[in-house]
Amino acid sequence: MAEEKEENAGQTDHQYKEVPTKTMDQRHRMYLTSCLYLVGFLDLFGVSMLLPLLPHHAKQLGASPMWIGAVGSVYGVLQLFSGPLVGRLSDIFGRRKILLVCLFMSAVGYTINIFAVSVLILIFARIPLGIFKHGISTVRAFLAEITPRRERPLVFGRFNAISNAGFIIGPLCGGHLAEYNDGFYHVAMCTSAIFFLNLLFVYVLVRPSDRSTLERTKSVAAFTQEYDIDIKENFFQTFKDILRFAGDLLILRLLIGLSVMLYRNNFILIMEERFNTTPKTTGFLISYGALIGVISGMFVGKIVELYGDMSKLLLHANNLLIVTMIGLTFAPSLSAIVFFLTLLSVTNSISRVCVTDISIRRGKLENSGALLGISQSVASVSRSISPFLSGVMFSISPQAPAGAGVLLAITATALMIVKRPDERETEVEAKKL
Repeated sequence: MAEEKEENAGQTDHQYKEVPTKTMDQRHRMYLTSCLYLVGFLDLFGVSMLLPLLPHHAKQLGASPMWIGAVGSVYGVLQLFSGPLVGRLSDIFGRRKILLVCLFMSAVGYTINIFAVSVLILIFARIPLGIFKHGISTVRAFLAEITPRRERPLVFGRFNAISNAGFIIGPLCGGHLAEYNDGFYHVAMCTSAIFFLNLLFVYVLVRPSDRSTLERTKSVAAFTQEYDIDIKENFFQTFKDILRFAGDLLILRLLIGLSVMLYRNNFILIMEERFNTTPKTTGFLISYGALIGVISGMFVGKIVELYGDMSKLLLHANNLLIVTMIGLTFAPSLSAIVFFLTLLSVTNSISRVCVTDISIRRGKLENSGALLGISQSVASVSRSISPFLSGVMFSISPQAPAGAGVLLAITATALMIVKRPDERETEVEAKKL
């Protein structure tokens, strides 16, 4: 709280005559933020149109299960290594430049899918995507850079909600187009067009203001003090520093992500085995969970503001995750599943925002791209190993995936008790570095 008072000390806007200068800069920040929300929405909208169709199309091309798995594995492995590097490049060369590169190369990758008449071409299309499909993490770093500290949870929560809305609408549009002749190629063309449109949108409209033209009043200086970025560190030394000051938070992200994914990866099979659900019912449940995630994301900032203590909120959200996973393990009916799915979506939204914001507060703003890149690599690890682990658990029992999720969530809570991710402690650590 001490640093919050310090930060607010210079922001007594109503006591000074230079309010118009501050207001104009704030208007531009709000404009940029809105543009970046739309960039995130279009990114996940385009991805989700094509992604569900890839395994089916690979099968139509005569691919064996091993080759179908290779389509996803190439992307996951490349994402694991490219995320931190692309993030660090955005720290050095600027968010907008790297975002343009990521969107262009992603558009190229999705364009190659239009000509995917063999599995090898389909795999080749995943290479530029695996290396450069980091638009979402780059946008998050962009938002962290232009948003005052106290507003970041609100902005991150809304960004997650709006971008995830694209992931809800995309499969519906893609599935509809896929019903036509050569449906996959129609969807591939639409996805390519969306990414080129997103590229044009960023190039034309997403332009940060030139802060050197701002009047250096007390109000403006207080507002822009976080943004004066000076890259001095060695390229790879930055990664060592991040692992040192945010290693426990990256482990938290891995544990919490695995806890949720172990259950979600085999959700359809779990529902069929336990409650004899139809595809229509499970589809409704999946859409419902995604919708709750979008709605809760819009209110995460308000929850953080009311709570006051980010670390305590993260701990309590994870404790609620433990209760939720226990409930999903032993839920006696579909109505109970709906109730606990609601809690799962809410706790997941809160945890994602809390971990991201605390990580950025721990480190230096100019290294946020590298940090978020490493976080994306951690998420890639979760996505890579969770299907296998979930399958192993499901072979033991339909309740086992959620049961394993309980153990992982308990481990995350124990880690937070041993080393509380407290903001004041982390600032002391940062001064020692």
